[in-house]
Amino acid sequence: MKVDRLEFKKVVNDAAHLRFNYSQMRIADDSADIREDEIEYLIDNNIHHRVMENSKRSLFGDKVTINPTVEKDYLLLKKYTEYFR
Repeated sequence: MKVDRLEFKKVVNDAAHLRFNYSQMRIADDSADIREDEIEYLIDNNIHHRVMENSKRSLFGDKVTINPTVEKDYLLLKKYTEYFR
């Protein structure tokens, strides 16, 4: 899977703050859009580190190629980082 480098950087950087955003959301409100088991999986297993380790930049540096083994994890990270923006 190839994604834009800036989009990838934004998702990974926002994923580093996922634990804080999730804890603040739990205090404020419970939402039906969020599955707690998915977020806890992302937080407990440091999925954003695994995604960074299993991806590489393209030849010209404008795209990032994500390994198929972590493609689903990246999409899950993207979903929740966009939710907390």
